[in-house]
Amino acid sequence: SPIASCLLDGANETGVSLMAMVAKLDAGPWIAQEKVEIINDETSSTLTSKLAQASAHVLETTLPSLIDKTYILHEQNEAEVTFTYKFNKADGLLDFSKPAIVLERQIRAFQPWPSSYFFINEQRYIVHKAHVEASQKGEIGTLHVDRTNGTFAIQTTEGLLVFDVIQKAGGKALTTKEFLRGTQF
Repeated sequence: SPIASCLLDGANETGVSLMAMVAKLDAGPWIAQEKVEIINDETSSTLTSKLAQASAHVLETTLPSLIDKTYILHEQNEAEVTFTYKFNKADGLLDFSKPAIVLERQIRAFQPWPSSYFFINEQRYIVHKAHVEASQKGEIGTLHVDRTNGTFAIQTTEGLLVFDVIQKAGGKALTTKEFLRGTQF
């Protein structure tokens, strides 16, 4: 959940730390750190891969000092400590009373798990990728479907959440254009 939380918060960077173990969870001094840039279309899956590579790099460059015990311990600044919680499947429900940018971050953060979804007429739809566009007229939750251009969006409090890749529950993930060819609302 720390990886998803970075994306949900709209952070521009995150990173990894090699820490000395102490009794309190995540409280020990750090030995080495490496920052990782978060790009605009980053998902939890892609960020996990980047952090794994950064972790390997930190361990590779720090290993000699660990072996010969010449590493330096740096105390954490407790004022900079952040917390997160464990996400569950219900956290993936898209709430269109939130701004579209927040929902777009949620979709990326919860990709691949727990995934982001919404319901229309009791049918569940999973969103794999979306982007934000300027608002059109309409109440929150208003559907904007253009089958000719293959676009599908929902009005939020601030902006339209435009779906790029969507999946009907039990189906496969499709581009919006493909999805609209076989779906009626």
